[in-house]
Amino acid sequence: MKSPKQAKCYVQFNLLATQSLKQLSYRLFDYANFMSLNSILARWLFKRLSHNFVQARAGVPYTIKASTIIRDSGLINRDAFRFQLRAIDAALAELKQKRVLYEIGKKRINDGRDRRKIEDVVYQLIPTHEFAQQVIMGNKRLLVLQERAEKDGKARTSFSDAKAVLEISD
Repeated sequence: MKSPKQAKCYVQFNLLATQSLKQLSYRLFDYANFMSLNSILARWLFKRLSHNFVQARAGVPYTIKASTIIRDSGLINRDAFRFQLRAIDAALAELKQKRVLYEIGKKRINDGRDRRKIEDVVYQLIPTHEFAQQVIMGNKRLLVLQERAEKDGKARTSFSDAKAVLEISD
């Protein structure tokens, strides 16, 4: 190779990562805080809050049911519902300890026939001011990127090619 400035490089990203980059559908979040969480379920909840809580403001709750967490996370492999709830409560307590959540509200939904049996639990998760600000900044950054892509005529609404090719030149 005579001149490294004229070298070309071929990079193939993961298909889902490429699609997310092209469509600008990814969301930013605090990776250091995410990795500091010990529980896998706490990490899943952190990611869910970062990605889905787009209306984030301090004091505004994010509502989610225990049945939704169990179904969507796929991380709770306990038989009894009470043990599943304990795993969720432990993960939420860790998020509160790491200053992601300010307050955790719980409302039990009991079975209509047997009042002692818990059918589901609705969680009201209130984020800390710091976490809400991070989500708001991520929302603003995504909006700026989308506006810039539309202005430059590079907005993509579909994903057709399976490979991403980058040409590195000077």
